[in-house]
This record gives sequence, structure tokens and C-alpha cells, in this order.
Amino acid sequence: MQKNKNFVVYDLDGTLIRSNTFHRWIVALIIRSLCELNFKKFFKIFSALIARATNSISHKDLKIIIEKNSLDLDDAFVNKFASRLIQKNISSFCIHKLMLHIENGDHVILATAAPLVYAKIIAQLLDFDSVLASKFDSSGSYIECMKDIKASQILQYSGGRGINFFYSDHSDDLCSMRLAKSIFLINPTSLSLSIVSKELDLAPKIKVVYD
Repeated sequence: MQKNKNFVVYDLDGTLIRSNTFHRWIVALIIRSLCELNFKKFFKIFSALIARATNSISHKDLKIIIEKNSLDLDDAFVNKFASRLIQKNISSFCIHKLMLHIENGDHVILATAAPLVYAKIIAQLLDFDSVLASKFDSSGSYIECMKDIKASQILQYSGGRGINFFYSDHSDDLCSMRLAKSIFLINPTSLSLSIVSKELDLAPKIKVVYD
């Protein structure tokens, strides 16, 4: 990464994409398993959803189960899923700014709690330089790219330099926001806006965008 270029970071769900991509991924897996008559996979996913709905497992546990049932998917399926998300749910403001950053030669990465299996395809299709996402590490542990872990991964990736431009919709990204010189808060909920606004050191850096 060239030090004279801006370092730009985008969140995915609710920011670049106007919806919860993980929920859409689950639906896509269920439909796929039924179409293939793969009832074993269908019941694994359905059972996990019931367990999550009854608080028998955590959200992270659900993601682990979904990820494990995504490992055998072909590239064409994942590409089609990612392409549809971009076509139907992309933020017009974020994609416009993204194109400007790319034209300017900025170093742009996608940093998201979404699973790497499809986040990396979205990043490729939109010409991001790299992607940080939730995944299994080399030891088999599942690492969620969120909150302080996301900030740590961004800092490590950048070699300790700060973020020039950060795009997010949620107060969950406060740790990453503290690394940024300029913050675009995209379509925040009233709660997220309230939480972020209380961070007096961040307030001058924030631009709230509704698109």
C-alpha cells in the first residue's frame, strides 16, 4: 500500500449494501438445498435457525454452522448471489464514492462481519483492493471481523496507519471510527446515531448521509 494514497474502508451490511447480507445468504442456502433435494443440509440449517430463535445458540454459533454448510458451494452460485446483491441492494451514495476513490488510486478495502465466502466475491466484483471478513483461521477457530477485532485487523492490515475515509452505518464500528480522519455514517438508525454522536472526539469527523 502506497503511503501517499488514501486508505479507505467500507463496511458491508447496511452501508455498501442496503440490507443484511447474512440473512439473504441463509435464504439462498435453504433454497439451494431444497432445489438439490439435499435434506441433510436443509435440516442442519433449519435446526440452527430454530436454536438461534430460542436462544439455544449464539449468533456466532449460527454463523459457524452456516459457514460450514457453505464450504462445498460452487463459484457460480456464490457469484450469482453476490451479483444480485450488488444489482438490487447497492447504496447509490457508497458506490458513487467508491468509484471516485478507485479513480483517484486510493487503496480501498471492504471490512465486514459477513462471511468471507461471499464477501470476497463482492469485493472482487467492485474492484476493492482487499477484504477483511469473518472466517475460520488456520487453527480452525472462527474469527468474527467486528467491533474491536475489526479495528485491530484494519490497523494490522494498514501497517499502523490511520484510515482516511471510513464508511459505516452502525455504532458497532466505533473502534474503527476512532482510527479514521473522516467518517461517513450511512443511513444510521436513531440509536446508532445517538451513540456515535456522544463521542465528542468523533463528532467533527462525521458526515451523516441518507440515501
